[in-house]
Amino acid sequence: MKLSFKKLFMFLLTALALVFSTLGVTPAYATSTALAMANALFEDQTLITGASYTTIANSAQTAVFTSALTGFPKGGDASFAVMSTGDTAAIPIPDSFANTDYAGGNIRGNSDYDVAILKIDFNVPAGKNCLTFQLRFLSEEYPNYVGSQYNDAFIAELDTSDWTTTDGTITAPNNFATVSGANVSVNSLPMSASNGAGTAFDSAGFGTGGASTLGFLAAQSQLTPGHHSLYLSIFDQSDHILDSAVFLDDLTINNSTSCTRGILGINKLLFLPLIVR
Repeated sequence: MKLSFKKLFMFLLTALALVFSTLGVTPAYATSTALAMANALFEDQTLITGASYTTIANSAQTAVFTSALTGFPKGGDASFAVMSTGDTAAIPIPDSFANTDYAGGNIRGNSDYDVAILKIDFNVPAGKNCLTFQLRFLSEEYPNYVGSQYNDAFIAELDTSDWTTTDGTITAPNNFATVSGANVSVNSLPMSASNGAGTAFDSAGFGTGGASTLGFLAAQSQLTPGHHSLYLSIFDQSDHILDSAVFLDDLTINNSTSCTRGILGINKLLFLPLIVR
């Protein structure tokens, strides 16, 4: 298959980044089973009844990190879960470039690529009604392709996973990781290169961009006692290149009289004009 000039250029940049940035670096992470990811995310692991990947393009797309990075881990332990559209090994290498193409085909529609979906089964004790976890979204697509069809996204769903993509548009009726109805994605959240410091998403090195969401995001959803399934998804949008990632930790299930569905603490969205590459 003939490569476009842009794709060939990106692949060359990635190769150079890996050669120069990995010298002497030993990141504290390990590609992980679905159960290890669930244990890193949940504060109370006794609630977990099972975990699996409903789809994943490559096992390197998920990892448990055990070294501090961009304010993570959160909660009471020393680990957190990371999902990526590329190789998680590239993430803790600053001044590098997260850009891995796993050739993962469409799973939900016609514009999602390199998809990873983690399913976690768990029980909610009697008297509990609210699920909350903390996250940080990072992307090499920012800021150069904000407003374009290259709108990589993270989605969190409870019990039913039915998000789809159509020509760069995401439809996710059961996503509760939303801000004013918008998904956690390149196009919908204010981001900053400084908040990606210490990672490949710091707008430095061999890349064309890269940034992290401002502050920490907390996703929340109401639920009922009994058995439930949590679906966590990340995917490239409209092409396979320029990685995005999400850090996940501190999932708790509590009783709350003010449990609201959505992302807490963010009320400003950022939309820039369409940029075509």
